[in-house]
Order: sequence, then C-alpha cells, then structure tokens
Amino acid sequence: MNKLKQFNICLSKSREALMLNIGVMARRKGKSFFESNYFRHLHKEGEKLGLNVYFFGHEDVHVTKRLVDGYVPERNGGWAKKPFPWPDIVIDRYRSGWTPSFKKLRNSGLLRIANPKFTTKNRATKLFLDTNSMSKWIPETRPYHASAFKEMIKTHPILYLKPANGTGGAGVVQIRKGDNAISAQFRTRAMKVGKNRFPTIEKAAAAMNRWVKKENIRGGTFLLQQGLDLELAQGRWADIRLFIQKNGSGNWEVTGIGVRQAAAGSPNTNLIAKGNKGYPFQSFMVKHFGEEKTRQIRLECEELAHETVRVIENRFGSMMEFGMDIGIDRSGNVWLLEVNPKPCKDIMWKIGEFQNYLQTVRRPLQYAKFLADNASGTP
Repeated sequence: MNKLKQFNICLSKSREALMLNIGVMARRKGKSFFESNYFRHLHKEGEKLGLNVYFFGHEDVHVTKRLVDGYVPERNGGWAKKPFPWPDIVIDRYRSGWTPSFKKLRNSGLLRIANPKFTTKNRATKLFLDTNSMSKWIPETRPYHASAFKEMIKTHPILYLKPANGTGGAGVVQIRKGDNAISAQFRTRAMKVGKNRFPTIEKAAAAMNRWVKKENIRGGTFLLQQGLDLELAQGRWADIRLFIQKNGSGNWEVTGIGVRQAAAGSPNTNLIAKGNKGYPFQSFMVKHFGEEKTRQIRLECEELAHETVRVIENRFGSMMEFGMDIGIDRSGNVWLLEVNPKPCKDIMWKIGEFQNYLQTVRRPLQYAKFLADNASGTP
C-alpha cells in the first residue's frame, strides 16, 4: 500500500473518531432492514450533518467490548457490515419483533435512547379523553368487548375495530350499520381486503369475536373507535398524516402534512396498502373546503399537534417525534385518530414534497445531536 493511500485511510479514521456516533436500532433479517430506503436517506443526511450514522439489531451489540456490529448502505444497494464504536445516541426504530433479548437491552440503561418508550393506544386515548383541552378532538374509543360493540353500534352508524398496538393498517375492520344489515370491510394481517354482511347485531358481534382471535397480532388487544364520515370523495375515505418533530434546539415543529386516501373498498388509508394514494394537503383540501376553511383546518391541525405532544410529555416525559393521523369529516371538523411514535415518512416523498420529506428525515438526527451535545440532559 503506498503512503498516500495509507495517509488517506488514517485521515478517514481520524475524522470518524471525531464524529458523533448515532446508532439506529432496528429489526434486521440477514443483511436487510424493513425500512431500507428510509435508512439509506437517513444515512445520507447524517453524512451531510457530519454524523457517523449506522444501523444495527439488538443481537449486534457487544456490551463487554463496547462495540457494535453495524451496517451502512453500499452503492450497489446492499449493506456493509463492520465494527462501530459504542453509540453516543441511539434512535429506536424497532416497529415489531420485540423479543425478550431486545426488551432486555432496551431497558438496560446501557444505551442512551433519543426516543423513549411511549405507551399503548388504549392508554394514550384514555389520557386524551380525560384531558379537557383535548377531549373535543377525540372520537369515542373503548377496549374491544362484545358488549361494548353492541352498545356502540347502536349509537354510531360507523365503527372501527383495530389492533391496539399499531400494525400498519393490518387487522382493521370498518363496520357500518344500515337499515337492514351490518356491513364490514376488513384488511387481514396478510393485508388482504374483503367484506361481509350480517343480518343482526348478534351475528356481527360473533364475527368480531372470531376476528380478534384470528387476527391477533403480537399478542395485542383490539380497540373499538367511533367511525367518522371521512368520505371526502365518493366511496373513498381520507385522513391526514401530520409530522411533529423536535429540531436541533430541542423544540417541537410541524415538519410535514399530507393527505392519504383509501382505495375503493379499503377500510383504511395506510399507504402500504395496495391502491391507497397520497395527495398534497393544500390542493386536496382546497378542492373540498375552499381556501379559507382549509387555512382554518391547517391551523387547528397544528394546534392539535402541539397540544397533543404537550399532554404526552407532561405524562410520559420527553419525546422525539410523532406522526399523527387526523380525520377531517365532511363538515370540516378535526379529529385525532391515532398517534404514532415511530412514523413512516414516505407520504411526503410520494406526494412530491421532497424537501419536506428530507426535513422529516433530518430532524431525528438533529435532535439526537442536540441530546449528545447536551449530555447532562435527559432524553
């Protein structure tokens, strides 16, 4: 090896030694990650910020050596494995596969994690319903039980039955009460869409009981939620995905907002599902509500987002980011449907708002750097 090459290698290692190490902990299968494209963008934005970003599974951590077998993107599309120093900050992107060994590491206190654990959908919804400043935005929601179903279907013409632990749209049933029957549109945990009809509430309740047993995901429970009239286009439901994230100064900012519209016959709007589409917020809403009402809706969505994170942090401590699913009914009323602490950000890319997308990618890194630079603080 010539001296120039040796010098460049030494220089590269010296630069890496001075860089902040941010580890992204995620579920890994072989050399692939579930959010592969997002992670590539995260790595690239990290380089621009002068950060050493790498990705790892819980099984890649060597506690006694204080080293991590991490992965970084290769130009050919693969992932290169190499040893990395102990992370200064960890961003947790585990969205499933919470094994006992992962939980043990996550709870060990050995890693400084930028995004602490949140809570279940059921507990979060109860907190919001019990908070005076938020209850106006929350549809009636209860833990699933056959008796709760029978009561709620008499009061609300539309109900949603959905997993309480977040599943990317799988396991969701939309239930509608008609004059002569109860209809249900559903998406299985294998992401297959279907529909059914029941002549009585009793038969519908029996079918829902079978559903929660069959479609149970990761041992979780199910919720019943008051359905809203979000059919802004005929036969197609729509909702809003809003991102609120902490910036490099540790302050909350709304960084992106887009509309998700369900395919005809789909019970939810998740963009993973076939046929569902994303649209820019402004143009979609103006088409349905006009300029002034759209402006009011946008302001209320942002007010809702900031109040939600304030309430969450008062109860659970400091957080990093949330993706909020917000419903706008046909009268223009704003409703909080769901709060996601590890949101997928691809809607901003899919609607062509590339700079906003990259901003949502950068924010967790900037906040992680803020935490590392203020190491005495609590994440």
